[in-house]
Amino acid sequence: MNAQTVFLGALALLPLLASAAPVETLGSKHTAFLASCTSTECPLGLCDPDDYNISGAAYFVNGPPTGTTASATAFAVTSNSRWEGVTRSVTWSRYGSFKINIDAKAASLPKGEIAGQATLTATGAADELFLCFKEGNTKFRTNYQGDAYSCTAAYYCPSIQTGTLTPTTPA
Repeated sequence: MNAQTVFLGALALLPLLASAAPVETLGSKHTAFLASCTSTECPLGLCDPDDYNISGAAYFVNGPPTGTTASATAFAVTSNSRWEGVTRSVTWSRYGSFKINIDAKAASLPKGEIAGQATLTATGAADELFLCFKEGNTKFRTNYQGDAYSCTAAYYCPSIQTGTLTPTTPA
C-alpha cells in the first residue's frame, strides 16, 4: 500500500473522527508550517529588511505554536519561497525528510481550505501523513545559522496520524 492510498483512506476517516465521542488522545500532535521569515537582527546595523528573508518548513513536535514567541522544534530552509505547484522536500536532521505537495492554485484559496498534503519519513519509522491548509496569520520564531527570525505561516500542516480511540467515561 503506497503513501497516497493511506493518505486518501485517512482523509475519508476525518468526518468520522470529527463526530466521534470524546477521546483521551486522537493521535500525533506533530505540526508543520510552511513560512516566510524575516531576520529580527541586522548584523551590520544598516540592513534593508528584504536582505535577510528566508522561506522554510518549521516543525513543532508538541502541536501548533501558542503566541508569537513560540520557537520551532526544527526548521529547514528552502531555496525558493514558492510552495504552490511544486514538490518540495526538506530535511529536519533529527526528525526525518518532509515531502510537501501544495496544489498549484492554493495561493488563491481562502484561509482554512485544504491546500495539499505532506509526508514525514523518518529512519526506522512508518511514514507520517500531514494535511496542509491555507494559513497566513500564525507567527512564530526560529533560529537559522545563528540568526533569529520572525516567521509568518503561509500553510499549516497538522499530522493526520491517528492513534487508538479511547472513549472517556462521562462524569
